[in-house]
Amino acid sequence: MKKEPQNEKKNTIRQEFGDGKALEIVENSEGELAISLSAGGKKVFDFKELLPENYTFISREQADKLSGPNPLYPGMRTNFNEHRIEIGDINSPKAIIEILHEIGHATRDPGSKEYAERRALIEKFVKTPEEKMQDAKVRSKIERRAWVYAITKMRELDKNSVLDSKEIFPKFADLKEYIGTYLSACRENAEHSLKDDPDFESELQKLF
Repeated sequence: MKKEPQNEKKNTIRQEFGDGKALEIVENSEGELAISLSAGGKKVFDFKELLPENYTFISREQADKLSGPNPLYPGMRTNFNEHRIEIGDINSPKAIIEILHEIGHATRDPGSKEYAERRALIEKFVKTPEEKMQDAKVRSKIERRAWVYAITKMRELDKNSVLDSKEIFPKFADLKEYIGTYLSACRENAEHSLKDDPDFESELQKLF
């Protein structure tokens, strides 16, 4: 049987917005993804430029095949052990902010004091009430930092004329609402750590 070339395209997703602009996701036969922004049919930005060294984008379907499904994180997630960002279904150009959020985790979390602290807490099978609260607060800080990164990078793309985020989020309230919905899903999927931090969403809104 002829071996399939590693770089052969398997699937392409386009989420269009504005005047001839699009978020494009191209999957190859290995499940790796190339994610970019295009305008007028030409690539204007490659999200790989923001990835840390040795990191890749991979489809969630392929990630599940390699490591097994992770019911706690059914959408996008950053897999630090495997150096990859796993991308689930993309149904809207609004996913741009989610992709930037995960890149924020990949670039900001490893090596940080909060990440090391949370890893130590995760490894404890039984936690005291104080440790549970601390785990939740550290998780909250990590999430807020990743959203700060995402919003900052989106504004940089706006400034460099690569993106006009108002074509995706006409009002800033739309962006806040979208992130709020994302956080609700995050809370539901990670209730074990976030339930002990009742100010999770309200504190995060301070970044706006």
